Amino acid sequence: MAGVSLDGLSFILDNTADTFGLRPGFLASFSGGIQTLDGDDTVTGSTDSELIYGNRDDDNVAGGNGADTLRGGQGNDTLFGDEGNDQLFGGKGDDLLNGGAGNDSLFGRAGDDILIGAAGTDTLTGGVGEDVFILQAESAVTDAAAADRIADFGNGFDQIGLSGGLTEASLRLEAAGSDTLIRVASSGNILGRVVGVSAAQLSGRFVSQSAAVAGELGAARNLGPLSGNLSVSDFVGADEPNDIYRFVLNTPRNFNLTLGGLTADADVFLIQDLNSNNVIDFEEVVNASENGGSSNEGINISSLAAGTYFVQVFQVEGDSNYSLSLS
Repeated sequence: MAGVSLDGLSFILDNTADTFGLRPGFLASFSGGIQTLDGDDTVTGSTDSELIYGNRDDDNVAGGNGADTLRGGQGNDTLFGDEGNDQLFGGKGDDLLNGGAGNDSLFGRAGDDILIGAAGTDTLTGGVGEDVFILQAESAVTDAAAADRIADFGNGFDQIGLSGGLTEASLRLEAAGSDTLIRVASSGNILGRVVGVSAAQLSGRFVSQSAAVAGELGAARNLGPLSGNLSVSDFVGADEPNDIYRFVLNTPRNFNLTLGGLTADADVFLIQDLNSNNVIDFEEVVNASENGGSSNEGINISSLAAGTYFVQVFQVEGDSNYSLSLS
């Protein structure tokens, strides 16, 4: 049974697979935060700055707003910082860490981890294991001081994942003292800084984000709450065949999605991760639009229930830019 720890410092969930949403002020009297025990748990933070421990098994933890500290513990965990300047610690296991918005610090520690800084100035430290550091095209900056930092790239076994259709051939690697700046060659914008590693050591160590995460929903780009209109433009093609976005409906509402601006065939899927395993299961596809050729795609649903949803844009044939609109 869930309740207060013996020392009174933490709120403890039970030994089953729990789903628990924190409300503002809930942890105000618990300096040790909230701790799960056994089971594949899902914990969602509030607007407060909170401390959340996953402990054992494969947990899914989202911080919400606020400067949160998320600790996966044992198991293959997914940690999503969301808004605020967060600290994420994967622990043991093969973890997926996504900082979300804000200036975040991500620590994979043991295991083969995937670390995504996303928006803000982030520091990514993989720890022991074969890790993948994701540098997203939409988070590129012009100021080197504002770029994401990869603190412990392991030459020969770690990799760097690229989004937005970028490949190693579209980059320019530039020495900055003992570090290397990774720039987009066409714009000069900086994707990240790799500390203590030369450009030659990075050769051949780049992969696409979609290949690295293999469709895992924990790597989705966060669009935040859908309260009005949201739009985003990007690319799908041979090097990056699918893009995944995450959004939240706080209340039921009519939902409209349009995928346009296509020059080749791409489809779009609306997904809800009902079992919180960060994998797209067949029964979790809420709706889809699969028109042929470069025709626009659309999804319209009356009174879509409140919850967290994902949109997957999937390449069918050819390379194409696209414009995605949600309302």
